[in-house]
Amino acid sequence: YFLPESDHPQAELYRAGILWWLIRQHQAGTLDDAGHFFDYVRRPDTYTGRNLPPAIIAAQLDRLAGEQAEDGGWPSPYATHWRGWGTVQNLLTLRAFGQV
Repeated sequence: YFLPESDHPQAELYRAGILWWLIRQHQAGTLDDAGHFFDYVRRPDTYTGRNLPPAIIAAQLDRLAGEQAEDGGWPSPYATHWRGWGTVQNLLTLRAFGQV
């Protein structure tokens, strides 16, 4: 959880590791859903938001929007009572990236 700015001495190492992992997961197509990708890239001004290739972010934003259900919400990989929380998080992510 070194995504926010932190004074931890190894913060840059961990951020770089997350960046590398996200690129690899995107290339391999092994992320379960776009929402999990954006757990690590909440806003464009974060370390990962600034350093990921724009094409990867754009593809994941398209994927996230495409996962929205007809009723406006997003499915939850967990219990159904998490659906509202996930929907709000996804909408905040889309708004942060200028998609809503």
